[in-house]
Amino acid sequence: MATRKAHIIVKGKVKNPLYKLLGRAKAALYGLDHIDFTEHPSGHVEVFVQGKKEKLWDIIEWTKKGNVFLKVSEVTFRFKDVTG
Repeated sequence: MATRKAHIIVKGKVKNPLYKLLGRAKAALYGLDHIDFTEHPSGHVEVFVQGKKEKLWDIIEWTKKGNVFLKVSEVTFRFKDVTG
């Protein structure tokens, strides 16, 4: 199966070092090739991740979940094929 990229926008109270730490741990658990985060002053976080599409769905589902420290209000995403 082809490698794809996902661009995920997570809104809510997620601008937190814990979110990036947990995200990197989940990406490793799911066997994803790469994950990166961009935090914005408005509080939302962009997540850029690369891997097999079925594994990308796993990380998308994870981004929808909050916990006692992180409150997710909205998640949007799009896929892109990896070229080259």
